[in-house]
Amino acid sequence: MGPSSIHIVYIRDGDYYLDLPLVFDPQDSGTPDNPITYAAYPGESPRLSGGRVIDGWSERPDGLWSVTLPDVAEGRWYFRSLRVGSSFAIRARYPNQDDIDPRTRGWLFVPPDAPIGRDRIQ
Repeated sequence: MGPSSIHIVYIRDGDYYLDLPLVFDPQDSGTPDNPITYAAYPGESPRLSGGRVIDGWSERPDGLWSVTLPDVAEGRWYFRSLRVGSSFAIRARYPNQDDIDPRTRGWLFVPPDAPIGRDRIQ
């Protein structure tokens, strides 16, 4: 056998938005004599994300920010969390706090035929 060597694949700084999960197969590991390591480039912090960038925000007269997402409106996409920079943001909802009622844990349950108003979302 020949000499062993270690191969390193460096990932540079930046945001990498993935449409699908990042999957490593056995061949991505190299061999026992020639293993492959995947690592951040020294001194950098790459970020892999399964999220999407949402552009087109506008500030409303009441100081709130809004954006129309056609994929969400048409039922082709749903998301549970929202980030602004590196912080999680609170999605618009009513009531605007968690754990109001320990039985529902802050969720508001209404009959499907209830009219939509300022006190509920659909």
